[in-house]
Amino acid sequence: MFLLKTLNGAEMAPIRIFHKEPPSPSHNFFKMGMKLEAVDRKNPHFICPATIGEVRGSEVLVTFDGWRGAFDYWCRFDSRDIFPVGWCSLTGDNLQPPGTKVCIYLNKNGSPGPHLDKKKVQLLPDHFGPARASVVLQQAVQACIDCAYHQKTVFSFLKQGHGGEVISAVFDREQHTLNLPAVNSITYVLRFLEKLCHNLRSDNLFGNQPFPQTHSPLTTTEHSHSHDRYLPGRSWDGAWAEKGAQG
Repeated sequence: MFLLKTLNGAEMAPIRIFHKEPPSPSHNFFKMGMKLEAVDRKNPHFICPATIGEVRGSEVLVTFDGWRGAFDYWCRFDSRDIFPVGWCSLTGDNLQPPGTKVCIYLNKNGSPGPHLDKKKVQLLPDHFGPARASVVLQQAVQACIDCAYHQKTVFSFLKQGHGGEVISAVFDREQHTLNLPAVNSITYVLRFLEKLCHNLRSDNLFGNQPFPQTHSPLTTTEHSHSHDRYLPGRSWDGAWAEKGAQG
C-alpha cells in the first residue's frame, strides 16, 4: 500500500518471484559443542565462527570462537541469526576469523595536546598488546587517563559502555570506574581511540604500525615501573594498590 499511495504508476512485485520461507525444524536438535556460523548482534554486519555453549529447551547459547563472553547471546534454535557451517562460503558472505590478538602502537612524537602531560606520555610503552582487542583498548584508554593533567577531563569524554573492560580515574577525592564498549577488532579499537584523541585535541597518537621513536633519557627502573602497569593481565587496581604501598 505504501507504493500505491506514494508512487504514481508503481507496481508491486509479484508474489511468484519470492522464495517461500523454509520450514522450521520441529524440534531443537542442537547439542552443546556443535559448531555454526552466527551474526554478531553487537556488530550485525559480521558473521563469525561460533559454538553452542548451552541448550535450554528451545533456546541455545551462541558463543563466539576466540572471544570471552561479551558477545555471547541466547536465541531460539530457529533464529535467522544462526547458520550451518559453510553458509558464508555458499552465499559469498565474509566469515570473520575467530578472535585473535591485536597490537597497537603509540606515537610518542605526536603532539599530546593541552590535556596530556608529554613527559608522562614518554614513559608509556611503545605499544599495547598483543592481547584481545578489548584488553588493548582498555590499556590505551587507561594510559591516556594516567597521563592527563586532570583525570576528570579525560574521563568526561568517555561514555558508559557494555561488555568491555573497566577503566578507572581518581578525581574529586574518589575513584571512578567505567565500562568500555565491547570491541572485537583492531579497526574498532583504532576508531575509538581516534575519536578520543580528537576530543583531547591531540594528534592521533595510536596506529597499527610502529612509529619512529625519539626516546628521552630515562632510567631502566623508570621504564620498567611504567610499563608493568600495561602488561596483559595487569589490573589497574593492582597497580594502584602497589603504588600506594610504595608511597
